[in-house]
Amino acid sequence: MNFQNIPRDDKTIKRAVVPKLGALSFFDYKQIEPRLTAYFAEQIGYPEFADQIRAGVGPYEAVARLATGKESLTETERDVWKRIFLGILYGAGAARVRETWIEETGQVISMQQARKIVKTFKENWPAIPALQDMVQRVHARRGYIRALDGRQLHMEQYGEHKLLNKLIQGSAAGIMKQAVVRVHAHLKTTDLRSHIVSVIHDELVLDGPERELPELNFIVPQLMIHEEVNKTIPILVDHEVSLTNWAEKIGYDEWLQSLKEAA
Repeated sequence: MNFQNIPRDDKTIKRAVVPKLGALSFFDYKQIEPRLTAYFAEQIGYPEFADQIRAGVGPYEAVARLATGKESLTETERDVWKRIFLGILYGAGAARVRETWIEETGQVISMQQARKIVKTFKENWPAIPALQDMVQRVHARRGYIRALDGRQLHMEQYGEHKLLNKLIQGSAAGIMKQAVVRVHAHLKTTDLRSHIVSVIHDELVLDGPERELPELNFIVPQLMIHEEVNKTIPILVDHEVSLTNWAEKIGYDEWLQSLKEAA
């Protein structure tokens, strides 16, 4: 089964996925797309996004600040600019931005207004059009672009507007592949029974005895870090666990607190 095709909110199927050895562990890269965008932007001379993340600003809060030029934003504003950012990163035009704006805010805007939003976004945050221009020029010259792990990404079947997204997604996929190799290799050198059972989007899933959760919580996030990127942008990994099924996972800290309360 391809677990990536299961809708995030589908609890019925997720309840059927249970641990065989006692506990499922879910290690999820936190906001990997904006963090990689910040990394690549700094590489071409635009450090503003990276600076905000290093200062402790949440990546999507930083996205909204850069896109609007405002320091203080509502939750709705953060959500709408998060979606617009990811859409533009993927190559969305004014039509998709208009749809996103209406869905998030409930405010109906015209195509002219949507085009102005895209224009203002790129004027306020020149790193994004600069990155888009860079990958297009590299692809035109070489016939491919390189992901962070050096893989060649050939784009004949994609439009140029999707090149930047391919760079980000391809690099994220490379980081995850590296994590799978490292975690698997490490577990084989230990007496731990925990093992990898799946990769779901940006999430590594392990099955193992409950008693091994603290050691996994200590070592797995370290193995998932990409050292080169992490020198510039902190790569964070969340850990969730479930003793019952995939649909009922909770944060590792919540699980740890439940043990303390039961003791």
